[in-house]
Amino acid sequence: MSTQDDGVDRSQPPRRMVTVRENVGHLRSPEPKPATVKENVQAVEKSIGQSGLSIESDTLAFRPTHRPSMAVLTVQDDGEETGETIRIRDSRFEIGRAEGDLIIPHDGGLSGKHAEISRRWENGQFNWYLKDLQSTNGTFVKVSRVILGPQKEILLGSRRYHLEEATPAPLMEAQARPNATRKWQVDGSSEIVQQGIAALVELNDQGTGQRFNLTGTEHWLGRDPSQCSIVIDDRMLNPRHARLHRDAKGRWEIENSQSRNGLWLRVAEAMLDRGGQFQCGEQRFVIKIL
Repeated sequence: MSTQDDGVDRSQPPRRMVTVRENVGHLRSPEPKPATVKENVQAVEKSIGQSGLSIESDTLAFRPTHRPSMAVLTVQDDGEETGETIRIRDSRFEIGRAEGDLIIPHDGGLSGKHAEISRRWENGQFNWYLKDLQSTNGTFVKVSRVILGPQKEILLGSRRYHLEEATPAPLMEAQARPNATRKWQVDGSSEIVQQGIAALVELNDQGTGQRFNLTGTEHWLGRDPSQCSIVIDDRMLNPRHARLHRDAKGRWEIENSQSRNGLWLRVAEAMLDRGGQFQCGEQRFVIKIL
């Protein structure tokens, strides 16, 4: 039988056609995906660990070195430690009841423009400050202890106080001249001044309220009469809230005693350093400098 010469080379086996099923199987087994950045970092750390090397624990995390620092302000919810968070990137930020970058219209204790947070370039670095804008009721910062004086006002619980410390000079003069005529005492406070007795005095809308004479060198202040010589009926005070005493230089110092609501000092201006807590009106804030 003769073979037909049709021009096809039949010496090689015919090519096998790829089926549809094989194509689907190929799609179901794709090429491996490239590693993520996290996976690469983990692989490098594992490799370093296996090599006996270690990552320096004192290496600083990245942060900008050419632009100014920023601050994070938390406007605390009433009775809570959390609240609204505001990031301050500008060099000035004002708080008030009617004007400013943050307006709190429902707090009658706030002035129209109450306080300012500012960033200043000083001695080769940026510093942050809190400044009272001559508000009616003042701006208070939380402190652990403070030396008291006639010009210093503190906030304890829900009430404000200052120290009235009389100079003993008039009494010393009378003792030097025993025959000198003594002035009539107008009221009890004048007598305290003559005797040189200090007093912790409550400040309120009418002027002054309770007055606590400081006849000793140490007093505990709080709600519990069994623990305190200065007893104040204020549920925002701890039973034993703060210690008031004379220091080595004879000055009156008050220090917080791990109380729930703390000790607050009225300031005209205060450097914030890395941050802190402050109060305007009845609104409390937490600020952190980044």
